[in-house]
Amino acid sequence: MSEPGTTSEPETTLDGIHLLADLDGAARTALAARCTWRKYRQAQEIISKENESSDVYFIASGSARVVNWSYSGREVSFEELPAGGTFGELAAIDGAPRSATVVALEPTEVASVDPDTFMSIILENPATSRRLMERLTAIIRKSTERIFDLSVYGANIRIYADLLRLAEPHVRDDNSAQIAPIPVHSDITARVSTTRETVARVLSDLSRREILIREKDRLIVTDIDRLAEMVVESGGNGGGITGPAGTSATSDLIVCTHVILSVNANYALPRNIPLCANAHFAFRIDGFVVRMGRLRLADKHGWTLRG
Repeated sequence: MSEPGTTSEPETTLDGIHLLADLDGAARTALAARCTWRKYRQAQEIISKENESSDVYFIASGSARVVNWSYSGREVSFEELPAGGTFGELAAIDGAPRSATVVALEPTEVASVDPDTFMSIILENPATSRRLMERLTAIIRKSTERIFDLSVYGANIRIYADLLRLAEPHVRDDNSAQIAPIPVHSDITARVSTTRETVARVLSDLSRREILIREKDRLIVTDIDRLAEMVVESGGNGGGITGPAGTSATSDLIVCTHVILSVNANYALPRNIPLCANAHFAFRIDGFVVRMGRLRLADKHGWTLRG
């Protein structure tokens, strides 16, 4: 069971909470006055799985991770929530026990509100209700993607894709990227549902192949394209994008794994190579050229998407 955080006077406001962005300032101030404010240490539990509380929590500062543990102690990570995030909505909506544990990733201040107050805000403010629906939809989509990945891809491919997700915002012109700080093995393990030994083995193999270089405080991915190819070549079966005989798409295309991931200009792919054409399904692409850009199906060539 989680130990309570330290009750505190709020040092921040609810102005940065994404879910509450459509409320006016007076309404957020009034809600803040009704909240219980607490501070949590790094690694301290904020709520525990199966707990029967149903308050909703707003992260005013810091960050938190949504996790579960198996009976053997293996951690499975579902989501990392930054400042401005919300959690606890499911229990407030259906009254069931908590479905996961939430742990502070750093010193974190949260504001909690009882479920009746929360539901009144949702029912009385259509824009806020819409934001909540978008939040729950995102949870469902992410869960669908994760189930697919676990069903189709081996652990090593899931680790490659996780590294790509971390590196993609930092790609340089020379096709390299840096990941800082260096990701902790246990964090990768929890995100991709594997073992620490597998993570260590895969990272060691990437280092041996000089695709990954460890520096003092960062990892350098030396060849983003090659790492992307390693995910692409893993395949996975699904539908496909097909075109009339003899045609090929020359529109700007982007190859995606877990996240949008670009493959640099003029890299020609062979026919029928399995790709992940979006975040939720795997597709086969019949002969095209990948350039830096967005995925645009070449309608003028009569290409269609089949599921």
